[in-house]
Amino acid sequence: MLAERGISELLTERDAIRQRALAVPAGLPAADRRAAQASSQAELAANEAGLRAHVLRLWQTRLLRDARLTVRDEIENALGYYRSTFLTEIPRLYERLEQRLPGADVAPFLRMGHWMGGDRDGNPNVDAGTLREALTAQADLALAHYLAEVHALGAELPLSGLLIHVSPELAALASRPTTTRTGRTSPTAACSRPSTRGWRPPGSGSLAACPSTRRRARRRPTPAPASCWPSCA
Repeated sequence: MLAERGISELLTERDAIRQRALAVPAGLPAADRRAAQASSQAELAANEAGLRAHVLRLWQTRLLRDARLTVRDEIENALGYYRSTFLTEIPRLYERLEQRLPGADVAPFLRMGHWMGGDRDGNPNVDAGTLREALTAQADLALAHYLAEVHALGAELPLSGLLIHVSPELAALASRPTTTRTGRTSPTAACSRPSTRGWRPPGSGSLAACPSTRRRARRRPTPAPASCWPSCA
């Protein structure tokens, strides 16, 4: 739980505050020592208030659910692991492999998946609707992650075409027309020309396309594979 994690972090912070208070040099002037002690006491008081708040939150939290879990809860629980682990750690795994295999083309070989919302083991609550819901939730999660990553990448790459060399292939990729948030097609060639205002990377097109793709994925029902599961038709 978040409260338990917060308590652990605050206990670690409290130990660090106490260590800093003990490490105040004895040769400091008296006024400086008093200021350092007052600062430590204020930090410890804030830390104590945070601990009390987390403990109170735990004390007032129901330990047992008052309603049965649904298939949607099961789907969301599985996707939580993607948010906290897989979406960030799998790219790091590929990065480490590329570092250990210089020059090698490391093809994507990990395929994540789960059965929640689509298993056919006799659960009467799993049907074509839950399968569509599971696929839509997974698509929304992936597109939201890509949107955040491309947005962060665009903020980190304020490159100027006057200072870097843009290959013809990359310039052609950046010049492809993209779909704006209003659904209109907009060329990006003007943004890929060298200028003092910066060079627009190809990711800007992905940034424009992600929101519209995400909205379409939410609206469009996913056709069920009737050949595999006749009950989904």
